[in-house]
Amino acid sequence: MDNPTTVRQWIEANHNLPPSEVFKQLKKVFNITPGDESLQTQKQLTATCKAVALCIIETYLNLPGNYPNIGQDIKRTTADSIEQGRIIREVTIDPCEQGRIICEISADSIEQGRIIREVTIDPCEQGRIIRGISANSLERGQIIRRISANSLERGQIIRRITANSIEQGRIIREITIDPCEQGQIICEISANSIEQGRIIRGITADPLKRRQIRKALQGNNIDPLDLPLP
Repeated sequence: MDNPTTVRQWIEANHNLPPSEVFKQLKKVFNITPGDESLQTQKQLTATCKAVALCIIETYLNLPGNYPNIGQDIKRTTADSIEQGRIIREVTIDPCEQGRIICEISADSIEQGRIIREVTIDPCEQGRIIRGISANSLERGQIIRRISANSLERGQIIRRITANSIEQGRIIREITIDPCEQGQIICEISANSIEQGRIIRGITADPLKRRQIRKALQGNNIDPLDLPLP
């Protein structure tokens, strides 16, 4: 096709290019510069991410089972977590599949958290994606820590990962050792004192630490000297 005027026409004219090359070429076409936050650039970047996703989907028509290839393709396309997240969002809307693709891009919980943040801002979906990445409480906690520093959001994400109170407690334990923070997160998960008790049981077997968390739940101030050692 001579002189394509839309992204779709450009893709049709360059359909043989691998996804990483599509991204590189389209960025040149749009003259996208790193750090440019203008609305126009954001729109162009979205168009570029959609174009790469389209190429990936066409390359791997049968998505299930191709997560390693898709993940590696996206990694080759860009090292930027924001861009990776946008591409994944365009490849599939299934949180479980999104999690598996992220696994293949990186094993680093910091990076995984950043990518998830760019895939979606919905704690419910973020929780489902994390479920697709790992069944390990430690890893889940580390990923959540990288997604948000907000206790409300952390609680909402945990609630979407599992309904098991003990498991929720284990995840909280990996997010923070601060009883105040742990109490705030528990508050966001449930207002039910029985459930809160079970979550605390999952966090620690230490009676002193349990008492400190309960004080935080009740809104009592904790003396810094009473905080547990790391």
